[in-house]
Amino acid sequence: MKKIMMTLAAAIVAVSASAQVYVGGTVGFLGSKSNADNAKTATKFEINPEVGYNFSDSWAVGVNVGFGSEKGTWKDNGYGSAGDGEKAITTFTVAPYARFTYAKLGNVSLFLDGKVSYTTKKDDYNEYGVNIVPGVAFAASDKVSFVAKMGNGLGWNQMKDKNSDTKFNRFGLDVNSLSALEFGMYFNF
Repeated sequence: MKKIMMTLAAAIVAVSASAQVYVGGTVGFLGSKSNADNAKTATKFEINPEVGYNFSDSWAVGVNVGFGSEKGTWKDNGYGSAGDGEKAITTFTVAPYARFTYAKLGNVSLFLDGKVSYTTKKDDYNEYGVNIVPGVAFAASDKVSFVAKMGNGLGWNQMKDKNSDTKFNRFGLDVNSLSALEFGMYFNF
């Protein structure tokens, strides 16, 4: 038993010595104006703090916790919307992930995040997802990195309306939407 405990302690020390913790995240803002009948103006703000742990040069785990707020003026579209007027919507997201860095080119690293996510939009819907998201990181120094992630990547998402049994399932590759492009910064410790 003593040998097992000593081996386990040595393994933990070895992993801890080569591991790095990073914190950071992304921030987004989107404003829109439309002459469509069911949407006139909208303003959306998101903040997505993130913390992660590098086990090696190739593997890391982390969690992204997102908060969003969307405020706009909508018209009743006859499909269960809240009706004419201004509406404020808040969202909360939790998305743990495992990151695999598959290529390093100097200060640039290419990675894939395998994530499981849960999003809730107050009084509207819950969304669940399993996705593989491509990304790129640029190490400006040993302590600061800039990152970009592309869309929802490859995966499955399901939105379920909180007020009915309506479900919307989506499966596929989503990397072409510039509105889903995320930019952020990490501080490495």
